[in-house]
Amino acid sequence: MNLHNNKDFEIAGKLRRLINLGGSFKDLYFFYPDFFGYSQTGALAKAKRVYHDLRPDRPIAKPNRAVNFQVLVRPVKNIRPVTNFALIVYSAICDVKHDMDLKEVFVDIYEAWLTHHEESTESPVLNFQKAFAVYEYVVTATQSKYNYSLIIDCEKCSSKYIFIDAHEGTCPYCR
Repeated sequence: MNLHNNKDFEIAGKLRRLINLGGSFKDLYFFYPDFFGYSQTGALAKAKRVYHDLRPDRPIAKPNRAVNFQVLVRPVKNIRPVTNFALIVYSAICDVKHDMDLKEVFVDIYEAWLTHHEESTESPVLNFQKAFAVYEYVVTATQSKYNYSLIIDCEKCSSKYIFIDAHEGTCPYCR
């Protein structure tokens, strides 16, 4: 990766940060398409080269990009980590300024979430792609023109959880 100016150096730092969080070369292309170009074959090849230049010794990401949110929350074991991450994302999205880059907001949220889980005894369950699927779901739901409640209060245990179509009306903490 040739660094010609300060902007390239700044983008290289952001790319390395994405790779360290578990992003793949397709994630690099998705987050920074203007850096890699808009011709998909050439851009993906450039993203692979940059990924191999900046990655750690052992690749930690699989190149599959798309994770469907409804498929992610279908198993019951995924509901609690998805809900925990979605509540953090929802509170951060409500506090974010309108002129901020939402991709950078996601990277900051995911990095803070991983740091919190490394400090506690819990292990992070959501990888980069799954966490981004939850983030997309929450951002889309908060910007929807239909006014439905995304965060629901449980009547039994009084905890908050996210509305999920597949498990409508069931609190993940009361199970």
